[in-house]
Amino acid sequence: DDTGDAFKMAQELLETLWGTYPKGADKTKLDGQVLFDKVTNLHSEGNWHNCLIGLTEIQLYRKSGEEKLKKSFMKLAEGVFELNFDASTKTFNNRTSTGRWKKVDESRPEAKYLEESKTKKVITQAISIIFWTFLVEEGGKKERERLQEMVEGLSSFYDFSEKLWKPSLGESTYFRIVDQALVILAALRLARILWVPGQRHYWAEMAQVTRKAMVRQFGCRNMSRFTTYLGKQGPRIAWHEIWTIVALMLSSTNLSQLKLARQVMDDFGRTFVKGGRVQSSTDPNTGAIYYSNDNGLYLMLQNLRREFYAESADQGFDMEAYLRLFQQEKGLLAESNIHHQPALHPHSETMYALTFDWTDFRDANSRMGRKKVEASAKRRREEPTDAIKKKGKNTPSSP
Repeated sequence: DDTGDAFKMAQELLETLWGTYPKGADKTKLDGQVLFDKVTNLHSEGNWHNCLIGLTEIQLYRKSGEEKLKKSFMKLAEGVFELNFDASTKTFNNRTSTGRWKKVDESRPEAKYLEESKTKKVITQAISIIFWTFLVEEGGKKERERLQEMVEGLSSFYDFSEKLWKPSLGESTYFRIVDQALVILAALRLARILWVPGQRHYWAEMAQVTRKAMVRQFGCRNMSRFTTYLGKQGPRIAWHEIWTIVALMLSSTNLSQLKLARQVMDDFGRTFVKGGRVQSSTDPNTGAIYYSNDNGLYLMLQNLRREFYAESADQGFDMEAYLRLFQQEKGLLAESNIHHQPALHPHSETMYALTFDWTDFRDANSRMGRKKVEASAKRRREEPTDAIKKKGKNTPSSP
């Protein structure tokens, strides 16, 4: 099975997170090293990482059929929705306290990311919609009703004049490329699974409208003009661009668009990939930091390069080197090469990348979608390879 190693590692990382929950902690507050709460089934108090972990559990469940995984992602989804969904706006709060985790000392650098926040971010809405499209496929009426509410809320973030998605409700002074990318991926999922044909068509068109605006305004056709932000200054950021490339590739409807995605991907490799590892940004002060979640997400690009272009990446991903650099005692992943404390984002994003299946975002009924799905399946049948080569610099195959 060419996906066995990748799924096995994702399962091990998930169980490692579960193992951080202390025995007898059901009535006590949890410290920051606890990355799973057995009481609520949440891994944090925000949506992003919970949704990525839920998506991983769905893929693991589809492969193994283990009912405990289904119970886990359904309970996690319930917890996320009840905690952060604001029915008045049909959008998600960035983070709401459960009362289960201790408050982080404000002197710690991660404190600002763990504070309660009622900000409504489009990236939170998009990843939640992606998660719920999979839940609809596994669930029933309640999941459909909730997804429909989220879709209605998503429209609140759209700037009709710019044809771009605002980073948060009320924010109209700048735009981020990663927000456009995540909405494109959410739109591709909605175009596949919504039960009203007109809505499927609308979101298929919206994916293309957003793609076109993103390519034009963020300079994707001329990498000397490429930017991460519009309306504010900022460095290029690796994880932003990984999601951007994924969205460009999966929204491509012709060879010209795929060629453009390849151009952006190649520039990413020249800019960020140094010695087989991904640097965090082009900021001269912090760019040399290697965050483990960026390197985990890079697996998606490796997979897509192989599947769409039938070739290895320029610099392969060495899983043994990745683990030597980031894996700590008890199997937990450190935040970066200089921040050695375990953190949630390396696990959630690496697990998602390990189990990512690009065909979930493509319309297999379209001419190009059908061609790529058939070609990918044929290549996997004729040239079986391990999902992750443990030695050398081989490109991971697509799950």
